[in-house]
Amino acid sequence: MNQFATYFLLAACAMGVQVALTHTASAASGCRRGQVYNSRMGQCIPREAGASTKVFIPHGCPYNLDKSCMKTPSGRLVQCHCVS
Repeated sequence: MNQFATYFLLAACAMGVQVALTHTASAASGCRRGQVYNSRMGQCIPREAGASTKVFIPHGCPYNLDKSCMKTPSGRLVQCHCVS
């Protein structure tokens, strides 16, 4: 690959990273009152007062995987993901 193509590819990658970071920052600032941005989930989730407890739901995911969630004091399940 010639030198121009290499620099062009590097510039395109740098611009892509900058666009991705800008999108994440704007999403984080776009959360409503009472919500917090969860970068792992890529969305705003409710911010609940009080302590949350971790709960496991056996076979709550496909392929007989368990589901792990945080249960808020109001009983809402947030930050759920599948675990083995």
